[in-house]
Amino acid sequence: METNLNENSIENEGIENITNIDRVIVIFEKFITLLNKESELLKQMKIAEIDALLPDKVKMMQWHNIFEQFLSREPNWLKSQEETKKQNLVQIYEKFKQTMEDLHGNLEKAVVVNQYIMKMIYEEVASQHQNETYNSTGQKKIGTFVACNQKQGIPIKIDEKI
Repeated sequence: METNLNENSIENEGIENITNIDRVIVIFEKFITLLNKESELLKQMKIAEIDALLPDKVKMMQWHNIFEQFLSREPNWLKSQEETKKQNLVQIYEKFKQTMEDLHGNLEKAVVVNQYIMKMIYEEVASQHQNETYNSTGQKKIGTFVACNQKQGIPIKIDEKI
């Protein structure tokens, strides 16, 4: 493909990026590459490295939203394109949608793993910081603890539920 995008071309070229089908195809390919990289980092649980992709991903999502708006305002644009380029764009768009679905699945898996890890950490911390006198295990070991107010002589039972 003869169209080449440099790093700043999305910002610098403006309307060219949504009206020139060759540029649209190249941008979708770059977007797919970015999403695949994010997906791979998720699979490897390299969450900190994903943060570095965020600025580019935000720009690509903004471009995608503008392109979708353009298509809704100009429904004949795609029909007016050369057939081979149109087919190429349709194929790359289908690949883009599949890549988005795959990334969404990987994100869901990462959330589940994160929730499990947080639950395990919580349970471990909770088990290490239990006060044997006041929790249910402590009550079974020492029975019901009753304190006595020495000044008034009225026994006080400590509530078993905190």
